[in-house]
Amino acid sequence: METVPGVEHENTTQAVGSGNSSQVFILLGNGNGTFQTPVGYATGTAPGQNITSDFNGDGKPDLLIGSNYIATILLGNGDGSFQTPIFSLLGGSFAVADFNQDGTPDVAASGYTGEYVSIAPYVMLSTAFKAISPASLHFGPQVVGTTSAPQGITISNPSNLSFDIDSIVASANFSQTNDCGGSLAPGAHCSVTASFTPTATGLESGAVTITDSTKISPLAIALGGTGVMNGPAPDFSIGAATGSPTSQTMSAGQSAKFSLAIATVGSFTGTVNLVCKLSPTVNPAPTCTLSNSSVQVTGTSSEKVQVTVATMAPVTAGMVSAVDIPPTPIRLTWTVMLLGFGWFLLPARKRLSVLAAPLLFLALGSWVGCGGGGSSTPQTTPGTPTGTYTATVTATSGSLSHNTSLTVVVQ
Repeated sequence: METVPGVEHENTTQAVGSGNSSQVFILLGNGNGTFQTPVGYATGTAPGQNITSDFNGDGKPDLLIGSNYIATILLGNGDGSFQTPIFSLLGGSFAVADFNQDGTPDVAASGYTGEYVSIAPYVMLSTAFKAISPASLHFGPQVVGTTSAPQGITISNPSNLSFDIDSIVASANFSQTNDCGGSLAPGAHCSVTASFTPTATGLESGAVTITDSTKISPLAIALGGTGVMNGPAPDFSIGAATGSPTSQTMSAGQSAKFSLAIATVGSFTGTVNLVCKLSPTVNPAPTCTLSNSSVQVTGTSSEKVQVTVATMAPVTAGMVSAVDIPPTPIRLTWTVMLLGFGWFLLPARKRLSVLAAPLLFLALGSWVGCGGGGSSTPQTTPGTPTGTYTATVTATSGSLSHNTSLTVVVQ
């Protein structure tokens, strides 16, 4: 392998070609005079001249293969392997140096039909150079139907010529945004941001393709990722809203108010129906009411539902007074006294007939009433009994069902 003074080269690799072979073979050295199994890369024609240099400025050795007017650039990955070859038409023999002192390797080429020199940064382009970093992106496992965190790609133009950018397009299941505009000036760079949204499980691959006015257009940045289903299944949750208690203590006749939040889990969207039940059963029982019997849940926001548990206070009716009837001995005494007084006032012939009526009254009075003084009795209806009550709010949507419990203590 030919090396150029002052230009980076990798001592542990060798490039070989034979006959009319269209491949160059890389043999990584073991450091003891032996080499690993050769790895071949297509060159388009029989290799002739092999030169190593860092053509794209990423700090990793690259390889130029030149023969029969065709120059092939293999950008190095830094681990002894190389990316897909880039082909450019040039001359029959080549030399690499920084001819314009811009810090970027240039290439001088000579042809068979006439001697000429072509000098341009990066893979000997006669118009403009563009550098892409990184050359590929991988997004790793991503839950189907969700979008990955974005990853960046930088397009640079370290040459002294501008080039036009016609389009930047991402393939299916990938997306991109960019700030590149319609052209890239000398020394400028722009950014492309790519994301991955798998639609099915398994490995997915694609690319961001950049089409521009350079000779190596279009250029594709490989993209890859894996769709998985190990994320949360579509569901919803129910629980106390932020800042709302789950237990309250009060007296009979008061009400407890709670706030619940129903939120999406995973990609759930739909209607959630709500019911509230109280336990234990008492008489008179407290009541549980909801501000909404159903809510529509979607997106990342949560829906609020107010729960009111009301109790009943004791109720006291008006006072009822009993009739004050004298006891039996007193009634008999009064009766005898009245009869005696009336007996002496009547004529003799009437005393017998008049005596019959009081005797009848006296007999009846002996059998009526128990006597004694009068009394007053309040009539009270009891309220919600003291104790601990549990309000269970159950939320359902299709086959999904969840509940949450609230506690009310009546003192």
